[in-house]
Amino acid sequence: MKKIFIVYVYDIKKELIYNDKKNYNTIKTIFYKKLNKLKEKTIFYQTNSKSMLIVPIEYIDTFDHFFKNFKKWVVVFKIITEEIYELN
Repeated sequence: MKKIFIVYVYDIKKELIYNDKKNYNTIKTIFYKKLNKLKEKTIFYQTNSKSMLIVPIEYIDTFDHFFKNFKKWVVVFKIITEEIYELN
């Protein structure tokens, strides 16, 4: 049986960067501190990208809840897949 993964692709909304640099830095700091805490408590697969996270399906509710808390400031795409390959 294949394992199902969730790929989250995310980024801080660009309008926040241009409109309010101070607020952008504050939100960015809070976002990444909370994300790092969450990653410490769960199983995930790190990529070289700061804006992509791969987690097993059993953590979908945890990460969905996390990203929903930041929906005002962060754009997020979620991909559900059974296979992921690294191209060499």
